[in-house]
Amino acid sequence: MKGRVALPSQEPVNMRLPAAETPETYGEKTVVVRETFSKLTMGTEEKPDFNTRIYLDSDETPISEYPVWFNMKREYAENGEIWGAGNVYSAGGTLYMAEREAKINTHLIDLSKEQGNFFVKIRARASRPLQDGEGAMLTVEAAETFNMSPTWRIGEPIHVTNLSTEWKDYYFLFQGAGNSMIVNIVKRAQNEDYGVFIDEIEISIVKPFVAMPIIREPLNYKGASVDIRWLKVKEADGYLLSVYRLMPSGEPAPRPGMPQPTRREYVVKERKISGGDTQVYNLSGLTSGGIYFYTLAATKGDKKSVPAPYKELDELEAPVVNPIKGPAVDGAFNVSWAKVPSATAYNVWAYYDRTAQQDGEFVIADEDFANVRNEKGELSEFTPENPDPEARVFSMTGRAVETVQAGWLGYNHAAYKGMICLDGWHYFNSNQIVSLQSEEMDLSKDEGKFKVKVDLWGAIGQTKDNDGKVIDSRQTEAAIALFTYDEEIGLFKQVELVYPEKVSPKWTTYELPFTKGAKRSKLGIFAVKGYDNLYVDNLKITQNYKRGEVFRDACYLKQLVDGSEHDVKIVGPAAKLVTPIHVRVVAVRGKDPENQFAQAKFKKSQYSDYVTVQNKVGAEVLHRLVQADVYAVDGTLYIKNPMKTKVTIFNMSGATLLVDDSGNSDITMTGLASEAYVVIVGNEAFKVAL
Repeated sequence: MKGRVALPSQEPVNMRLPAAETPETYGEKTVVVRETFSKLTMGTEEKPDFNTRIYLDSDETPISEYPVWFNMKREYAENGEIWGAGNVYSAGGTLYMAEREAKINTHLIDLSKEQGNFFVKIRARASRPLQDGEGAMLTVEAAETFNMSPTWRIGEPIHVTNLSTEWKDYYFLFQGAGNSMIVNIVKRAQNEDYGVFIDEIEISIVKPFVAMPIIREPLNYKGASVDIRWLKVKEADGYLLSVYRLMPSGEPAPRPGMPQPTRREYVVKERKISGGDTQVYNLSGLTSGGIYFYTLAATKGDKKSVPAPYKELDELEAPVVNPIKGPAVDGAFNVSWAKVPSATAYNVWAYYDRTAQQDGEFVIADEDFANVRNEKGELSEFTPENPDPEARVFSMTGRAVETVQAGWLGYNHAAYKGMICLDGWHYFNSNQIVSLQSEEMDLSKDEGKFKVKVDLWGAIGQTKDNDGKVIDSRQTEAAIALFTYDEEIGLFKQVELVYPEKVSPKWTTYELPFTKGAKRSKLGIFAVKGYDNLYVDNLKITQNYKRGEVFRDACYLKQLVDGSEHDVKIVGPAAKLVTPIHVRVVAVRGKDPENQFAQAKFKKSQYSDYVTVQNKVGAEVLHRLVQADVYAVDGTLYIKNPMKTKVTIFNMSGATLLVDDSGNSDITMTGLASEAYVVIVGNEAFKVAL
């Protein structure tokens, strides 16, 4: 992730090729690896040789530093490369996979060419037919090992549950390959006497007749329809779109605890889309909230490309919020919305408008994290000097609760005493996102220029040998990234990245300029480079505003609300400024236990449109700005405004009677009815009765 940090992404879905297709269907094939097991001459198919070990036992001297993966004796490998094996035997020129977890895996292979697509062919047969209710399967999987690093990128495995007892070729397409791939083949069966013979394993790439399309994020999801989008493919004259749902096949599970087999129910299958310049197709006939998979191939005459990796379409419609009845009183009101198909809960957001009182620096966010709490809702006592010895994370992914500005999201984070702890171990050892990220905010003022001020402390991680000697030491550092929403791709993309210099195991304050803020921006602070903790405190975002410009600030978030209504109670500035409150609702779907087909465990819809409610102060009277004063004498309202800030007068029904932004220090208002009024002077509220 050097030079780039990221929001979560999804790996491609691999597939078994249809019966009529081979690698040659898509282009000119080049064989990269072929193993025919011609040196396994001992035994026969009728009587495999169980006495001759073709791989090393665990108590023997390893062939390599990775004995689990590379342990097959070199003399039995056709090309001299070291493969990995377990519970497999020689059977007269074939490989016999015997016990329940028998496996064979390749050496490392560079398969990164040709858009990362590669094909695996296995010539195999089962030793006997399966009996009714008996489970068995052959699993083929591939992973990018990053040269056997601690973290692998493992693709979707492919299961074959219907192996023939006759010799047959099985073809598989894998996608997203890198330059240090490993292919692993595993036999799993309920009973020991069910085996699999393998006569050949071939891995190939193809020079395609036409390039594979790159699918972009869908847009304009309306429930029954959505715009499928992709990048134009050079030399293509059209495209083939396939969309399907996964439905239960009715077959028993291959073995206890595994998902039931599925079948594809196509909405469209290789639907022809004419025109090589076409880049969008409006797909209709969908069920709102349904989970679909789709792919696209490019065509050139009678030839077609490798299909793009299947993408999951698991969108939810944005909620429609009902008009709010009556004004809010001290930030309390009820909001309701129409139910969204397939949504299991809703997130309710509220915002209030903060207006710049003068030209100059305006505070967008000011977080001291004084009230952040652990998963039990308690204030933590852990500090950088006294960290959690068990390194328990508050949440793998969750909201950093009790922040001043609602919605800060943590990945692999913990609530420490008045600060946020980011656990860099998950970045360094598991290649996971470790960060604190804002909800989207408007950073478009002043041509997108803004400043971030933050205190950082990076711990030094150490690895020790059995004698306690330090053998590795790494400084955990920080990366601060700005993401903006790209309407064309339908995603937030990184536009700026800053590495604060000289992060160390002591508090250091950084002031960092950014220049590419937009209407929809997110800011993220990431732990990088080391495998210990990064601590974050006193985070402040400022931007130059002109007098009268408004920032809509998130002041309330309630997550996972059941039903279709919620009682909002805002505590803090929005309830006391008598400014209008704006509400938005997001539909949420968790992965239902019975929905085994969805890859996404959690899905959110787009925001609803804003719905506005006028807020008004109740019984309390607030006086904190000593220089200002508001009072009534004989039916006349007097406002003393020595700071010359904006003045707004509301009646108790929430109607605005006066907005004075002239900078007057003394304002007098007559002719008002004998009732109570709320006067806002700058950011202070006064309630006065005439």
